[in-house]
Amino acid sequence: MLQTIIITFCFSFSSFGLLAKIIEAHTIHQIEKNFDRLSTRSLLIWDVDHTLICPKDKILSFGNEALALELSMRHFKTTDNQKWSHLISLIFSQSSYRLVNPKIAELISSIQAKGIPTMAFTALGTGTFGNIECLENMREHQLKKHKIDFTPFLSHCLSSEWGEIFFENYKPRFKNGILYSDRLDKGIVFEKFFKELKWQPDLIIFIDDTYQCLTSVGKILKKLRIPYLGIHYLESKNSPVQVNNDIANLQYQILSEKEIWLSDEEAESQLHSNKIIPK
Repeated sequence: MLQTIIITFCFSFSSFGLLAKIIEAHTIHQIEKNFDRLSTRSLLIWDVDHTLICPKDKILSFGNEALALELSMRHFKTTDNQKWSHLISLIFSQSSYRLVNPKIAELISSIQAKGIPTMAFTALGTGTFGNIECLENMREHQLKKHKIDFTPFLSHCLSSEWGEIFFENYKPRFKNGILYSDRLDKGIVFEKFFKELKWQPDLIIFIDDTYQCLTSVGKILKKLRIPYLGIHYLESKNSPVQVNNDIANLQYQILSEKEIWLSDEEAESQLHSNKIIPK
């Protein structure tokens, strides 16, 4: 089994007697064994995409972004941003997601049952996108479908929904225990959010698959003098997913022609039945 290892980003909090650091983890067990240090005065934060959930369809999996872009350009045949947003939003709304690890939902529930404040922090945008009326509602539904609910975090720290933070051209938002950075740097958003929260945890553990997000938040917590453990969680990226090019090509072809996103299984079935000849 791969061991959790410390990687580069370290600094000391002499007044707390704690070394703040980022570690690398490849399994849920390696994450869980760090939770013994959490208390009801701590804060546990989870990233969402490729940390809690990830797409089921192989072309949408990590590492296949270049091929997905190539297929989009081949089949969408437009440079109109509105049309692109519409088609991409159909993928978001019609594709299915799975848990990165089947034990994650149970682990989060057990932490919440102990009274440890737990929230999510995603880079996802907010508001309307294509045919999606509210990205926040979509994300919350995706998580609750897998029995993950961060709403209890409100009862620990906030009497009501915190609302929106406004930056130029961006609208980060906190809703039902989930902080949305709206594609902005997570450290910048978290600093603004934390000033409004008016709370000083004895420790923050932040789990994310993107190293830059962990360092960005870590720098803010260093400035705020809050003990910090970042966990670079790589389980969803450990094993590259091999894509069947015929299936992926058909998925984007049907999306462009009929505005329907086929799952891997549906596309494979149509290929085998010879109902559609891929272009």
